[in-house]
Amino acid sequence: MESLGLLPTLAFFIVRYLPVITVLLIPVIVYYQRFDPLRTYPGPLVARFTNAYAGYYAIRKCLHLTTYHNFQKYGPVIRQAPNRLVFNTVTALHDIYPNPNVTKGEAYRNSQLRAKYPSLINVIDKDQHRRKRKYIGQALSERSMRNFEPAMESQVTIFLKELLKSAEAKAPADMTKRCQRLGLDVIGLLSFGWGLFRMRYRRGHYIAFTILVADTTERCTR
Repeated sequence: MESLGLLPTLAFFIVRYLPVITVLLIPVIVYYQRFDPLRTYPGPLVARFTNAYAGYYAIRKCLHLTTYHNFQKYGPVIRQAPNRLVFNTVTALHDIYPNPNVTKGEAYRNSQLRAKYPSLINVIDKDQHRRKRKYIGQALSERSMRNFEPAMESQVTIFLKELLKSAEAKAPADMTKRCQRLGLDVIGLLSFGWGLFRMRYRRGHYIAFTILVADTTERCTR
């Protein structure tokens, strides 16, 4: 009943301040529709004016699906925020990542476990990134990745066979744990030539468990 009593007050507030709100919004709308440098790029209308569009779907943990559907609807380049474009082409991948004029956003700092020791993925400083990349650059080159492709395909095949077994037995499968095992096997093969989780033989679980516990402990002590 109290909430119903607030409706007249809210309506009065909106009616009273509607001219002020309109005056404030008109310049913003005109700028984004007429003068914004990114105005020609397609995307959801709300995303042109606020970061809340991507934030809303990120909180719901489905931004990746929304982005995929937007690619299907608008094409390989979409506008996801007032100052953000998302690309889905191989050409853009090669143009953006090696480009010295492109830097990572400040949002990458949120994924750093320790500010003094950022990883190769979330380091922002280019000199730090160059030093870190030098150590693993040969292992992650395009030629090395192509040579590693058969090993990765074999792990994906094992992953799919294990899922098929669960489906045939009509047993539920914890996809989070299954994907963790797949990722650890691939990383282990790439780094050491040995899968850390061993999806097929169920060996090496203690190694993966130790890694997961150490990662959880590190995050809890930030």
